[in-house]
Amino acid sequence: DTVALATIAPTGVLYSTADVRVKGTLNGEVTIYTTQDMWIDDDIVYADNPMTNFNSDDVLGLVSGGDTWITDNAANNDGININACIVTVGGSYKAENWNTRPIAVERFMGSIAQAASGAHGVANHTGTIVRGFYERMRYDPRLAAGTIFPPNFVGIEKLSLASWWE
Repeated sequence: DTVALATIAPTGVLYSTADVRVKGTLNGEVTIYTTQDMWIDDDIVYADNPMTNFNSDDVLGLVSGGDTWITDNAANNDGININACIVTVGGSYKAENWNTRPIAVERFMGSIAQAASGAHGVANHTGTIVRGFYERMRYDPRLAAGTIFPPNFVGIEKLSLASWWE
């Protein structure tokens, strides 16, 4: 079914206390928040690519209280495209079975903030990937310009000095 985001998420936020699985094409703005793990089951792309149209109004926030995983499945084993702003509050952004999965390319465009760095693949002594993902990471230029952010997304609005030591 096709359902308008405003119908199911009038504030722009979808909230869950269970694991959440995501995939597909986004036309609009939404933040998905779960207190548990987030699973990326296939490509997540914007209907209007901001790399070719800087005025794209598509933006996705993914916030997990646990980990954000790239699922080890047939859809992702030949590569994955991810357009999103990802925050993992209590875990990391990583690939499931990163050390045994086939070699593929992960094309990521957005931003990532994580409690701990997660693994995506295994490289040999020359730096060549032998298992898992080659990562092609790109920052969404609209975020740097301040022209767009996911709805009600976590962020730093004001910094202040908490302590001082000399």
